Amino acid sequence: MNAKEKTITVQRDIIKRLIELELQISKLYETYAARFPVHSSLWLGLSKEEKKHAAFLKGVERNTLDQGYLLQNIGGFSTDLVKPTIEQVETEIANAEKLAYKSEDAINYAIKIESSLLDSHFYDKVTSDAPGYKAVANVLVTETRKHLDEIRQLQV
Repeated sequence: MNAKEKTITVQRDIIKRLIELELQISKLYETYAARFPVHSSLWLGLSKEEKKHAAFLKGVERNTLDQGYLLQNIGGFSTDLVKPTIEQVETEIANAEKLAYKSEDAINYAIKIESSLLDSHFYDKVTSDAPGYKAVANVLVTETRKHLDEIRQLQV
C-alpha cells in the first residue's frame, strides 16, 4: 500500500466514524421524539436531517476518497476524537429512556452535541479538490447551525 492509499484509508475511517456519529445523533433525536411528544415533530425532523447528513458523508466517501481525491487539513482529526463522542451519544440515548430524564435535559444535550459539531470546525477546516465537496461541507455547516437555532428556540 503506497502513501496515498494509506492516507485515503485513514481518511475513510474518519468519514465512517462521522457517519456513525450522525446516525447515532439521529437515533437520539428519535428517542427524544418518542419520549417528549410535545416536540416530536421537531425531533423527528432533526433525526431525518441527521440521516441526510450521514448520506452526504457517504457521498464524500464515494465521490472524494473512492475517486482518489484527498481531504486536506484533516491531520488534526482522528477516529480517536470521534469515538468518545459516539459513545457519549449512545449513553445519552440510554439516559433519555429513563423516567427521570426531562425535556430540558434533552434540549441541553442536543445543544451541546450540535455545538460540539460546529466547534470542531471540521467542515470549515477540511477541504478537498473533489467536485462538490465544498458544497456538501457548506450544507452540513449551515444545517447544523440551523439545528442549533431550532433547538435553542425550545429553551424559551
